[in-house]
Amino acid sequence: MSQLKQAVKLALGEDRADVAMHKLSRCKVKLMRTSIGMSSMAMSLELIEASDRCETMATDGIRIFYNIDFILETKEDELIGVIVHECGHVIMEHHGRRGNRNPKLWNIATDYALNIWLIDDGYKLPEGGLIDAKYRGQKAEEIYRTLDNDDDALQDAVDQINNSKDDSDDDDSGDDDSGDSDQDGSGLSGDEASAESGKESETGKYSNLPSPVGEVWDASDEDGKPLSKNDLDKLSASIMKRIAMADSTAKAMSENGSGGGLSKANKIASADIDWLEVFSDHLSPMLSLTSQHGIDRIADILGEVCIYLQKIQCRWVVH
Repeated sequence: MSQLKQAVKLALGEDRADVAMHKLSRCKVKLMRTSIGMSSMAMSLELIEASDRCETMATDGIRIFYNIDFILETKEDELIGVIVHECGHVIMEHHGRRGNRNPKLWNIATDYALNIWLIDDGYKLPEGGLIDAKYRGQKAEEIYRTLDNDDDALQDAVDQINNSKDDSDDDDSGDDDSGDSDQDGSGLSGDEASAESGKESETGKYSNLPSPVGEVWDASDEDGKPLSKNDLDKLSASIMKRIAMADSTAKAMSENGSGGGLSKANKIASADIDWLEVFSDHLSPMLSLTSQHGIDRIADILGEVCIYLQKIQCRWVVH
């Protein structure tokens, strides 16, 4: 449906929420024509309207959340790209890999890791989709470390997001909303904390970072509580099954017998562990611990590492 037809429907009084949902459903059907595997993954994720807390679209690995205004304002070919973008977050399990990292900076890092792959596969993204060829082939954890240690690299990301929003503002009524953002436009803040959130992770240096198009949130239950490690493992197993099923479906319906490539994407994104990040996160705090306590904790962590390695090995054997 063209933007003109959509405008006519809205002008005739059709409910905005219904028009947005129909548009999303139509995009899923169009995706099926080009990628059975990705379409299968998209169909497995429940769509939830969340305009009050989502600027564009987002996923927690279980659902896809969306903003009605964003859906109505975005062209269908770009909307398909954002749907695939959210599916990509799920395939790469970004919803369960953040750890202690800042959620806003993690979103930017995961987008850089993901979007270059989407563009290479021919998908279109709206203005504001983060793309930089220098991050091609890097995992989100590597990119996060670069952004966290290189203010120029982070500023490039902030500028890319803000420039797209400035273009959008120019197309609107021209009202001055600059008072709602940080004064210098950098997105970096040393002391200012986010007023609407009491969460420590939303404050500090990165509290004013803008949100990119298409977010990833930590996996949570229906009450919004973070999933336990056991539940995260179950979700990961469920995603692996859906990926295998999607690839099998794509292979069965392909003329040349090739799969959808989703399993490969999952392996590339999650099979290699960023050991520098793991040990930096977990071992640094132990420097201040007593000797025996530190040794016991290190032993616990090494045990967890062995379990994780066994899990990764099992994944490779299954596929």
